[in-house]
Amino acid sequence: MAFQILNNLKILSTACLFKMIMGANVSPLQWRMLVVLVLGSIMSQMGGCTNNEMSIRGSTLGYTMKFLNVILTAVATVYNEKFMKSNDNSIHFQNLQLYSFGFFFGVGACVHHFESDFFSLELLTKGWSWSVLALTLNYAFAGIATSAVLKYLDNMTKTFSSNVSMFVVAIISIIFYHEQPTPHLFIGMFVAAIAIETYNSQGFSKPQPTNPSIFPSPVGKEKWEKV
Repeated sequence: MAFQILNNLKILSTACLFKMIMGANVSPLQWRMLVVLVLGSIMSQMGGCTNNEMSIRGSTLGYTMKFLNVILTAVATVYNEKFMKSNDNSIHFQNLQLYSFGFFFGVGACVHHFESDFFSLELLTKGWSWSVLALTLNYAFAGIATSAVLKYLDNMTKTFSSNVSMFVVAIISIIFYHEQPTPHLFIGMFVAAIAIETYNSQGFSKPQPTNPSIFPSPVGKEKWEKV
């Protein structure tokens, strides 16, 4: 339960940093709806908790690491949005810049772990199947879609999408894997839906750029002002 609560705090931490770094305007009602969204998400995930699991337990180090994870994840996503919107470079070139760091760190870790065996063709092709290939392509397209959301929309849209996907996965699991639905899931979905709808009814409070010309032609100055 403690993990679920702390994990859903990413919604609030992202909103706080979105306001601080990007200068977005968030109304008091929207702040309240974000809190309601966090509570609804937590409620939906409590269905599998037994009576013994409802208590908050864990080490100080564990709580500290998870709290840092929540903050660093929010910082990374907001900074990525700032980077994507800071110039008019192609989104594909910006993706190349962002993912190159992960690529080099991943290669370095593999070389350190496998040493000379890393460069063998057998190791590089081991374990691949059509399912693994499909999963890899899915992650690649998800990364491109996320970059597009950050460049042309904002972090709150990404946060809401991630939150909704949690409920979509739950419904798919019920239909195809015959998992037993719980009242917590449906109550959480209902509360989260109300929170998202109420937040969006206030209008998307996009950050106001100091220089609207930095945005690429699809969202130029005139279109930005109309959004």
